[in-house]
Amino acid sequence: MGKAVRATRKVRRSQTGQAKKLKKAQRMGNYKKRGAAALAPLTAAAGHSGPMSVVAAGWDRTKTAKQNMLAIGLTSDPNADSRHRLSKVAVDKSAEDKALTAKVHKQLEDIVESHVPTVRFAAAGEIVFVKKLVLKHGTNYKAMARDHKINVYQHTPAILKRKVEKVMGTLDLADEHGIEHE
Repeated sequence: MGKAVRATRKVRRSQTGQAKKLKKAQRMGNYKKRGAAALAPLTAAAGHSGPMSVVAAGWDRTKTAKQNMLAIGLTSDPNADSRHRLSKVAVDKSAEDKALTAKVHKQLEDIVESHVPTVRFAAAGEIVFVKKLVLKHGTNYKAMARDHKINVYQHTPAILKRKVEKVMGTLDLADEHGIEHE
């Protein structure tokens, strides 16, 4: 077999491999989408809820991402305010854009107000670990951090404080609902 034949086979194999990878990425949804195509699946009609559905409802596919964000009343660069590099171009908004902005802001505020914080529960092993530390050291988190026999993962005082608060919250919820614990 000649060098030319081997080279063409190698090129064909690499091209088919790339095509297979692209098809797999498209099938899995792992390929990069650009512009308006990125928000296409995030429409309110698709059944999504939350802030992205509000943004998707006000999205205009004929505009760029930056133009859409300005029309909705959101910033396209979250660091712009902190860098003090705001553009000096005046944005002329039509009455329609102002109404859309007010509507989107109202919907986003409603979502924020209706947000229920997520309740975190401690695992059974974590409850036992924290109980041992609290029985031995009380609320002295620095001493808990230095206790390498019980605190084998060498958690810091701040982490131990969060763990104690989480376990206490879990035990309070268990008491409220009449669940037995050791």
